[in-house]
Amino acid sequence: MLNGTAGKLYGGAAYRHFSSAAFTRINDDASSDDANLWSVGAGYKFDRNWDLSGAYAKNTEADTNATAHNIQLNYKGAQKANKGSWGAYTAYRYMGQNVAFAPLYEMFLTDSGMNNVKGWEVGAEYIPFTNVMSKIQYFNGKKLDSDRDAEGLFGQVNFFF
Repeated sequence: MLNGTAGKLYGGAAYRHFSSAAFTRINDDASSDDANLWSVGAGYKFDRNWDLSGAYAKNTEADTNATAHNIQLNYKGAQKANKGSWGAYTAYRYMGQNVAFAPLYEMFLTDSGMNNVKGWEVGAEYIPFTNVMSKIQYFNGKKLDSDRDAEGLFGQVNFFF
């Protein structure tokens, strides 16, 4: 994995290799139990409030649903030690199930069984008390394998000690 920063611009690239019998289903001929993931990402911090980032990933061993990409615009950002701080974002996500196994920004979709999706997501975080973060996320899009509607609303409260 390589990461770097140059002023307001930041980016990175990574390669990951996985080997498991679970991966034989991602190849049409079921001859490989490997997953080879290549990814690149970059972002630009316009000022202390606005940040734009994007990423692309590909599994070179998968025959279907082998790419994932994301673009996200952030405003401000909640700081767990700063009561009253908040942040919001909007993002477009395309999460092929054979490359986006468990992306952190889509955890609520994965937990609800809504993986392999594309669509728009909005969310916000707020710090009501020091070291307490509340979060809400809404996703609206389509399933990649069936083109059926995919929608989810998720709320969470985190306590930091």
